[in-house]
Amino acid sequence: MNLESLPMFKKMREKIHRSRRGFTLVEVLIAVGLLAIVIVGLLQLFVYCSRLAEDAGNTTLAINEAQNKMEEIRNHDFDAITADYASGGTPGNTFTLTSLNGTGAITISPVGGDPQLLQMQIVVNWQNKNGRSRSTTLTSFIAQR
Repeated sequence: MNLESLPMFKKMREKIHRSRRGFTLVEVLIAVGLLAIVIVGLLQLFVYCSRLAEDAGNTTLAINEAQNKMEEIRNHDFDAITADYASGGTPGNTFTLTSLNGTGAITISPVGGDPQLLQMQIVVNWQNKNGRSRSTTLTSFIAQR
């Protein structure tokens, strides 16, 4: 009597044969293709997020420079602000950014004809590393104390 000819052993052998069966080449290629598509998408997302983070950092630097210039103007003699921060005045109505490749422009004007209330607007322009121009504007008011 041969043990392998018994129905129980035949079923066992078929199970072992089925469990050893692997993936076909087509299945592997499809899985690799799907994985490649997902990885490329994630890589593009990573690059986009890196650009956004750089833009946010540069905007923060530009706003800090504009805020520093506003504080400088607030600490200036009120009666001399309009003349000193006009074109041709000292320090003038333009400045160069220290942390970015760009410039800032200052505009100071009385509000509603009231000489004791001034509106100051600072526009900061810079270029990112791709050469794209960016800008941000801060506006504030200053009153005579």
